Amino acid sequence: MLSSANSSAGISMVGIEPEREKNVSDIHKMLIEGRYPNGKPNEILISKKMAEKLEVSLGDKVVAMAADMKGKVNSELFRVVGIYRSHTGEFDKIFVYVPIENARTILGIGNNVSEISIITSSSDSVFSFKKQLTAAIKTSGYNITDAEILTYQESLAMIMYLLEIWKQTSIIIYLIIALAVLFGVINTMLMSVFERVNEIGVLMSIGMKNSGIFSMIVLEAFILGLVGTVLGFIIGVAVFLPLSHNGINLGIYSESMQTMV
Repeated sequence: MLSSANSSAGISMVGIEPEREKNVSDIHKMLIEGRYPNGKPNEILISKKMAEKLEVSLGDKVVAMAADMKGKVNSELFRVVGIYRSHTGEFDKIFVYVPIENARTILGIGNNVSEISIITSSSDSVFSFKKQLTAAIKTSGYNITDAEILTYQESLAMIMYLLEIWKQTSIIIYLIIALAVLFGVINTMLMSVFERVNEIGVLMSIGMKNSGIFSMIVLEAFILGLVGTVLGFIIGVAVFLPLSHNGINLGIYSESMQTMV
């Protein structure tokens, strides 16, 4: 629990080594006020939502309380040095960051840690890296039963499930769009044929065979599809390249979205 002179809130306290934390999370990029902790004791980084709930600002003092491994309730005084705002309101309501030594003291865990985060160079290599890490720990003589090694797919199973649902939904959406485009092309070709019934009749009257007329219509459809594909590809690339670097700034909607979380 984190308390101020005006209010209190339930929190999830994360003890970090500030410089190393920059390698595994972007919390240092989300600062909106103050500074990122530099490792000095009793500094705390909280969210904008938490600051508003506790009615505190930069430089104010807050007290964190937690039960240690033996059930004893410990408390520690912190000074707010930074305020962040992430992309998720639910995250902001809970997480605060303090130096790892302070977290160890409150929880009474000595020099131990509860979690070590590792980022691989590619998301495709996490399972092979897990195997290598497991083998290395066993070789070192450490009791592997005292640790649990999880990939992000295993630790965030619900999110992976939602992503899988989104992939399957996207396939259905793409199929619907493809069918819509297909019927659009068919409609264009039917209109092209019905509007030229007289011309086709003239071609048949001077001896042109049905196979020749059919080939002419198919060739026209092929050229239409080819030109449309090339133009669509060029326009798509021209739109995608600048957006892939700069994206679309939706910051103007951030305040209104905050009311939903």
